[in-house]
Amino acid sequence: MQAYLGSVGRFPKLTAGAYNLWYLITLGDGGHDVGQGVGSLSYRLIGFLLVGTVALLVGVVLLRRADSLTRAGAAAVLALAFFALPTQIHERYLFFPLAFLALRIPGDQRMVVPFVLLAFSATLNIFGDLNGFIPFLAPLIADSVLPYVLAVLNLAVLAWLVVQLTRVLGKEPGALDRAPHRPDANAPGAQAPG
Repeated sequence: MQAYLGSVGRFPKLTAGAYNLWYLITLGDGGHDVGQGVGSLSYRLIGFLLVGTVALLVGVVLLRRADSLTRAGAAAVLALAFFALPTQIHERYLFFPLAFLALRIPGDQRMVVPFVLLAFSATLNIFGDLNGFIPFLAPLIADSVLPYVLAVLNLAVLAWLVVQLTRVLGKEPGALDRAPHRPDANAPGAQAPG
């Protein structure tokens, strides 16, 4: 809890370089995440509520079904929601969902697409925000429309992953983890095909 409480408010900006919801809303201008907002809600609180809503949805899904593929998908959604929805987020946090998407790929080849899109977006976000990697590239990215396109892409991937995760609610628990049973022909007591 101390790690969380000690980090909130440390960078009281709408975005700390992340091409996310707040980059899109502010058109890249940023600003402070408290003292402004919608009605009595600060932008920081709105971001917390959005992440909390996604976490609650993930919790409902996992109560219904918690097989390994669903858990990996849930972790990918939470990691991407943590990048895309709250304020004060740095660009590097877009790499976290990639590990969980990689775990999903063997069970669902469609996860290659969001994996590649987010890897591309995360790499360009790093290059566009941190000029220490490829110095001439940072201003080219930052001064273009690309950060806005990537912010929309990141949010679209999040929405798609949430839809994919909630689709498991209508399926039989464990159905994704079960493969058709094929007895090993070399196992003791196995019958030869005949």
